[in-house]
Amino acid sequence: NFFAGSRYEGRRRRVVGVHVRRGDTCLRERDELKKKGRKCDDFDLYVERTKKMIEEYGFDAVFVATDDHDVAEKVLRDENKLFGGVPVFLNNPGLDRQNLYGSGYYNTVLKRLSPGVAASDVDAVLDDIFVLAHCDGMVAKFTSNVARLAFALSNAVKGGNCVVPFDSIDSYWCAAYGRQKGRSVHGSVLC
Repeated sequence: NFFAGSRYEGRRRRVVGVHVRRGDTCLRERDELKKKGRKCDDFDLYVERTKKMIEEYGFDAVFVATDDHDVAEKVLRDENKLFGGVPVFLNNPGLDRQNLYGSGYYNTVLKRLSPGVAASDVDAVLDDIFVLAHCDGMVAKFTSNVARLAFALSNAVKGGNCVVPFDSIDSYWCAAYGRQKGRSVHGSVLC
């Protein structure tokens, strides 16, 4: 329960999950990323798209999963202002995202971390996937493996009969992992 022990505890809320994947894509705008159909978008775009989802589907809480320290700080600082007073929850608020974000490609960074730190980061990513999967809607980028995993798991968790409302900022759903089969608003992508 997202709300256990908070001032919002007491009734079931409809939660939209927001996955803000910054990682490799936002290290710097490189030609190779543009060729892969990926772009680093500001958090404001996620906020704008989430507000539309709240308005259209009546979500009354927001869950944010991110690997970006600055996004996490903004959520913690401005939680009551971001989405028009709708309560916002940040997954793993104590996670030290500065060790990871902007330090290089994730796989390379993970190999440099001590086993304990690497394990806690992997735990945080799994937390993000499973909590996003239990949300009632999603705003994310389908060029992110984490977002696609969470979305697929969401469908399975909910019985496989109906997909939750979603807004993919950059790409349609694709499941041909590692192949240049996907299309995004920025070009073809590996999916």
